[in-house]
Amino acid sequence: MSKGWSRTGACLLCVALLEGCQGPDTLRLTNLPAGDSVTVASVVNITGRSLPLPPDNPLAALRQALGLGDETPVTVPDVLLHRFLLAIRSPLRDVTPLEKARIVFSGRSTEIAGVLGEARAAGLKGAVVLATLHRWDDSRWVDTRAVFVSMDVVVARINDGETLDTRAVRNLAVPVGAATTIVQATDDAVRWIAEKLF
Repeated sequence: MSKGWSRTGACLLCVALLEGCQGPDTLRLTNLPAGDSVTVASVVNITGRSLPLPPDNPLAALRQALGLGDETPVTVPDVLLHRFLLAIRSPLRDVTPLEKARIVFSGRSTEIAGVLGEARAAGLKGAVVLATLHRWDDSRWVDTRAVFVSMDVVVARINDGETLDTRAVRNLAVPVGAATTIVQATDDAVRWIAEKLF
């Protein structure tokens, strides 16, 4: 192999490694207001699948935190919403309680403009976070130790509708570590996404 090809191969390898290193950092939302109130709207699921999780004892606490009855299955969007709320909470930031947010948002608004309208009508202040789930593929998590995710996240100010930040990921392989069940794999993936976003 000539020196030219070796150099080209080395450059391509460096670029690939750098892009791999930048992947998780590109998720970080940088303009989430520190002192303002933040409301997390229900995660919009446009995957075409309901994404329920099988009954599992660890879900009992989550079911209670989300205010779901025993007969209502916990879904991947439920877990995302819960983890986002936990990640956003801080002593310097007021986060709208889940119970109040559930009353405010109908779940019919899939665009940020509709969510902002509902937030204004309810008298909410500060910013709203809307996540839209395009893909959640956990079919190969045992073999790949990853869940493949595509989603958009938008943060917008409620009073004037200004978009403060956005993130979009496509077919991101989210690591699920040493998970032994689909519930653990889901929570590992969701926890990873929340930590990288917030």
